[in-house]
Amino acid sequence: MLSGLHIRQTKLAPQTIDGYKEFDKYLDHQSDVLVSNLYMKIAVLRKLINAGTLE
Repeated sequence: MLSGLHIRQTKLAPQTIDGYKEFDKYLDHQSDVLVSNLYMKIAVLRKLINAGTLE
């Protein structure tokens, strides 16, 4: 998003998660919020791996 990627601003719909209950908490969240959260989680995992605390 910071690099200029435009994400359609829609909410996550039930048919998108195809009945996977672990994703229910993300229903009705905007796409940009979900993508931002995903990138933050990836960054944290990379830091943990680089620090040797996660293999």
